Amino acid sequence: MKAVVANPSVRGFVEIGDVAEPVAAGNEAIIRMTALSLNRGEIRRAENAETRMQVGWDTVGVVEAPASDGSGPEAGQRVVGFSRRLQGWAERVALPTRDLAVIPDSVSDVDAATLPVAGLTALYALDRCQRLLANRVTN
Repeated sequence: MKAVVANPSVRGFVEIGDVAEPVAAGNEAIIRMTALSLNRGEIRRAENAETRMQVGWDTVGVVEAPASDGSGPEAGQRVVGFSRRLQGWAERVALPTRDLAVIPDSVSDVDAATLPVAGLTALYALDRCQRLLANRVTN
């Protein structure tokens, strides 16, 4: 199976490589990836990682195999997820169902991919900086 892996010796610090197929625990679904988003933290990690280490937090895809414990989305549903193991940028990824959300039909895969890290970071920043709400921010 193909995945994005670290290679500190190449420009950008990542490349496509072969990795083992994911094996799901009882509370994990297998997701076939359709989109991802890139965050600075992933590239910084790849820059200092061992060569061939998988990377990637944010992933979007279709549930290929639902969790065997019955939790989470059903097969065929589009989901956005967060890979705590940083293995999200692969053809298929096993993710705990607590780290998945079903994507509404009105949201594209590409837009949904921005939600886990970047979206939650923005939300957190707004929550922490309430004085910015209703004010104009300029540079």
